[in-house]
Amino acid sequence: MRIARFAAVVVLLATTAIAGEHLQCGTSERTNAREVQLDAFATAREQLMLSKGLHLTPNATVRNNVVVLPADELTAPFFHPFDLAGRSLELQRSGAQSFNVSNVPLGYDADRGQAITLPAGKTYAQIPLTQFRFPFFDREATSLYVSEFNGIFLDEPAQYDDIGQFGDLELATQPQAVIAPLLTTQESQFGQVPAIYVKETADSITVTWSTTGTRLTYDVQARLSKSGDIRFSYQTGSVISGGVVVTSGHESFHNERSTIGEIGDYVDDVNTRVPASAKSMLDIEKFTASRLADTDVIEVRLKMHATIDPKLIGGANDYASFSATFGSTVSTLYLYGDGRFEYYSGAWGGGFGSPAAHIEGDTIVMSVLQGLVAPWTGKITTRATTFLSSGGITADSVQFLIDADKPRKELHTDFSTPSQSVDGPLFEAFTLPIVSTSRTWRAVRDLYHLQDANYDAIAIYQNFYTDLIFYAGAYSSGGNSQVTGITSSTNVSPTFPRTPALMHMNKAGYGWNRAADLAGHVVMHELGHRWLYFISIMENGEKKFSLNPLRAHPAQYVDTRAAFSVRTDHDASVMGGGLFAQAGNKFTSTEFTNFGYSWLDLYLMGLADKSEVAPWFYIANSNPKLGDAYYPPEKKTFDGERRDVVIQQVIDSMGARKPAYPDTQRTFRTLFVLLADPSRPATDEEIAAVDSYRQILREQFPIATGGRANVVTDFDPSPQPRRRTVGR
Repeated sequence: MRIARFAAVVVLLATTAIAGEHLQCGTSERTNAREVQLDAFATAREQLMLSKGLHLTPNATVRNNVVVLPADELTAPFFHPFDLAGRSLELQRSGAQSFNVSNVPLGYDADRGQAITLPAGKTYAQIPLTQFRFPFFDREATSLYVSEFNGIFLDEPAQYDDIGQFGDLELATQPQAVIAPLLTTQESQFGQVPAIYVKETADSITVTWSTTGTRLTYDVQARLSKSGDIRFSYQTGSVISGGVVVTSGHESFHNERSTIGEIGDYVDDVNTRVPASAKSMLDIEKFTASRLADTDVIEVRLKMHATIDPKLIGGANDYASFSATFGSTVSTLYLYGDGRFEYYSGAWGGGFGSPAAHIEGDTIVMSVLQGLVAPWTGKITTRATTFLSSGGITADSVQFLIDADKPRKELHTDFSTPSQSVDGPLFEAFTLPIVSTSRTWRAVRDLYHLQDANYDAIAIYQNFYTDLIFYAGAYSSGGNSQVTGITSSTNVSPTFPRTPALMHMNKAGYGWNRAADLAGHVVMHELGHRWLYFISIMENGEKKFSLNPLRAHPAQYVDTRAAFSVRTDHDASVMGGGLFAQAGNKFTSTEFTNFGYSWLDLYLMGLADKSEVAPWFYIANSNPKLGDAYYPPEKKTFDGERRDVVIQQVIDSMGARKPAYPDTQRTFRTLFVLLADPSRPATDEEIAAVDSYRQILREQFPIATGGRANVVTDFDPSPQPRRRTVGR
């Protein structure tokens, strides 16, 4: 099967590895859930390929103890590189909601007109049309809003501040009129603001966006004609991700619904553990799934028994979730106590304020693309669930069968086609791939006849960019260490098979991997998530996450001094926290490095007895406020209240660690994988970089554990790998 080229792009990570900045780690229960969705999506794609007689035959090589595996559509789905550089798109208006679209040689107006300056604090400027009105769908525009994100809007543009990249789902569900040659997000723009030029004549207005920098380089142009015709031109383009989109935001298909499934639910059947104040808004009254017109857009409506009020959820970091499951694929809206919401649809992802979801009083409305949740048809088991994070409580659920036929129309435009007629909306998303660590490990495991139980971690690097660059430096799934007393997750238990932590380690030589010491920090951190940092402590008779409000990492206000120094004599835990000197009610964050493990870390890892864990402390009610995760700023002083913690508080909350030191594992095995661009061989330099990370872990882990443990990173490729057919 043809594999798309993983084109190189030149960017820097939003949080780069420089002095004063610290690793952003994506490890969380949310990430684990997304990994499950990626695997379900890959399974569905695999089955679809097999049904069409298509096969993938992955193979691998081993060099310098690194497994080099070419990526494919199962290990790195959703890769769709930008392919319009040096071309123009002519959109000739042919009806109220339709265009004749042609991909033609570049037609670029070198006279770009006047540069405009955006108003202070704004990402857009309003431009009046002084010589004509622009007809667009059912409107005639007298002014335009020009955005720094390479789009033209007919009304003030909505802001999507925490979406890494737009996919087809976000473009299909844009709620407002948009004309964009290359719509980007704040994340995919990497803070790089283009120069914007506007030129108006008697019969057209031309807007040009141009930027040249270390992150992005492009020069794109949109010309809107008095006739209603549109031309997009792409003189140059080094693009991370972006979308071509032309939509009124209210095409007729939005209002043409055909119900494919609906069920009511009993009132007042909510889990009794849910606080009384939140019960009614988590009580499902009706669950409806509808197809929009004959398209591949499915709209889910979850009607609750009362108005949905975020103030009833709890603190700012507490949330209520509302999920719709189709088969094994879950789409979820997370509503936080401070009113923010984020939406994730199946394997694709999403972000805060996604246009694909919203709240209407007592109803959650979520849109999904049928091809994203799975290419399913026929009778599908469908379930709706509500959940409250404080206490980890499933509040209510309802399940039934829906009848989903194959859609007659996919809302997607392939602008590489020479000519076509398209009813609105018109859109195509150019996206970076999303790595499935589970599929990558499965491919390697099957090729070399390996066993889950024989590995503690799989460190997966790439020689191409992925969506990880939008939100984190790396992450780990943790796997199942079969240890109790270190987490409340039901997935970590001796009851289930032992599985390795799957670690998405980002691109070799990029961001935090660009320097050996920083790359060592990242791999030590992600391996630490095999056991860390998912504990609660007992305080005043209650289980609390005082040390780790965001669950996976110590807060900035926790003193996490290392048990054994790795790089300096003032090391703190590689997982987060720092070192504080106290003088009364003032605490100064002293100079520190983060390459070691604390005594608490070592206890949870099974490398220290509880008697060795000396009391430690955290700073309550810090002023200025310290963050809920990662590392404090150095050489800063804070007011606050010292609260001492002892290991018994962990044991009282989590139970004793089993197995307990000294009857614990001391040798750990980590396999290093380079997931490679399938269009070119991995270079010697790329393989050498991953080999250097492997050696750093092997050398530094014994130091950080005081010689109590070591990591084996060598890999013997015998028996020789066999070729694998998809599905076997």
